[in-house]
Amino acid sequence: MNCPDENDVKAMCAWETRNTTEEEQVEYWRRMHMHMDDVGPIPRCIFDDNKYKNRVEEIKDILAGIDASNAVHYGMVGGMGMWPSNDAPHKLVKVLRLITQGDVEAFVNLPVCFSIGSKLIGRLLEVDEENDIIFRLLKYRRVLLPELLERCTLLAFLSRGFV
Repeated sequence: MNCPDENDVKAMCAWETRNTTEEEQVEYWRRMHMHMDDVGPIPRCIFDDNKYKNRVEEIKDILAGIDASNAVHYGMVGGMGMWPSNDAPHKLVKVLRLITQGDVEAFVNLPVCFSIGSKLIGRLLEVDEENDIIFRLLKYRRVLLPELLERCTLLAFLSRGFV
């Protein structure tokens, strides 16, 4: 099962705030959406403020700890190999199920959210010029591009400036 998407989290927020005013519901969703942008779609980290703060600190520490000697541990990002469960980098990725050519089901390791992905790619490029993470992520553009389009399409059609 893939991580919950934005609509799933929005439904959870609506359920949590069902007995509150509309303004409180909007504020709660805005806060949870910001949490989701920072740590990814992980319900235990989105809805619990203490776990959210801990996860943000863990992510900062992991990203700061990346150097040329351990950049090889991040080779699974964008790949289909098994992720070692005893290593800190697993907090930065999610496994996404996808259907490849010929209707074969496969799994790919991708950054848990866009903001972590961009920070991770930037950090890996800083410490290791020969890192091929961009190549691996481009291989899965058929998975990533629809996700980006899904995020932006509704906003594009609702914006008067787009037309």
